[in-house]
Amino acid sequence: MIKHKLPGRRNAHMKVPGRSNRSGGSLGFTLIEMSVVLVVLGLLVGAFAPLIVSQLRQEKVSEAREVVRTARDEVVGFARMNQRLPTRSEFSTRIGHTIDPWNNELFYLPAAETTTEDENNESSALCQENSIQGLSLALPGRHDVEGVAFIIGSKGANQQSNTYFTSDDTNFTLITSRTDDGLDDEGVEGKVVIKRHGEEDQTGDKYDDLVEFVTLYYLNNRACP
Repeated sequence: MIKHKLPGRRNAHMKVPGRSNRSGGSLGFTLIEMSVVLVVLGLLVGAFAPLIVSQLRQEKVSEAREVVRTARDEVVGFARMNQRLPTRSEFSTRIGHTIDPWNNELFYLPAAETTTEDENNESSALCQENSIQGLSLALPGRHDVEGVAFIIGSKGANQQSNTYFTSDDTNFTLITSRTDDGLDDEGVEGKVVIKRHGEEDQTGDKYDDLVEFVTLYYLNNRACP
């Protein structure tokens, strides 16, 4: 009697393709592959980190400029209500925006007689035409600007004032605050020296202050009746 082989049984003993009995097989990353990934990530971080830091620094500088401009407008608003500028002491207590993004107080310097009260119910000195000399500003690349009512500024990213005042073009005083620089609380007569950003100041430090100013003419037109 002839026995017939059943279909499908012929190769039943063969292994299924694609399978492996190796105990060391793995679908994860090898140490070499992980090392390559980490090196690539390190290169990417090294390439983009300076750009990110620079962008954050620029955003902070832009924020500081906005704070200074807002404080400038608030000082003008004070003058509109009182027909005079705030003293340096009043600036710290009566102006809303006086702290920059680096948590330092803005510096503020009014011209002499601009903070004078009107004691006789007459036009204050600020509102009397040609009664105040005002500050002189030495600006980079320009002639001096005369008749400035006040300056206001941030110390910038280096958190150190680089803006100077002089009454005789010989002796220079760093403008910081009324308690530190010894300048008159009610205002001064003389020149304020402003440099270009990155230029050396009077002592060789890099200038990065953010400064705004208002002229007597501008202030008179907005603060006086």
